[in-house]
Amino acid sequence: MGRFPDERLDPQSYPPPGLDLPVLYNDIDPNGHLNNVAYGRFFEHVRVLRHDRMNLHRLFELPDPYVLLVAQITIDYLAESGIGEPIHLRCRTAHVGTSSLVEEAAAWQFGSCIALATTTVVLRRGDVAAPWPPEVVTVLDTFREGGVPADLDSLPHYRGPGARRNDRSP
Repeated sequence: MGRFPDERLDPQSYPPPGLDLPVLYNDIDPNGHLNNVAYGRFFEHVRVLRHDRMNLHRLFELPDPYVLLVAQITIDYLAESGIGEPIHLRCRTAHVGTSSLVEEAAAWQFGSCIALATTTVVLRRGDVAAPWPPEVVTVLDTFREGGVPADLDSLPHYRGPGARRNDRSP
């Protein structure tokens, strides 16, 4: 085992389907490598797309004024990449804390893992961290284990699969 556990580098340890993104000329730095800003954009995109596929944004439409705040993003660059093949990205929930959520993502190109990202999201209410409501912890734990809760539609603030962000209907 190297610097990271083998399972962290294995696409099969992340829930499918993942996302394939092309590397555009604009994503390349003067040395011909994928620019660090592009990595950040790619990892953000796969994380937000995963939230959207799970309708996770609906979990946070709570009655009180809660805010989700990205507290930390770490990217580890493992290999050089460039134009020639799309980058495949996957994301998973690694840990559910009292008021935080840690998500891990990985990127592969040319058959190798080229980068890893870890993002910590914190639930806040006002100026302080707020604990997750118990029903949200249950849902987040199920997502962490790779499933989708059977009773998700019973949550009063969850609008169900296919609901749009601006759909406020009961």
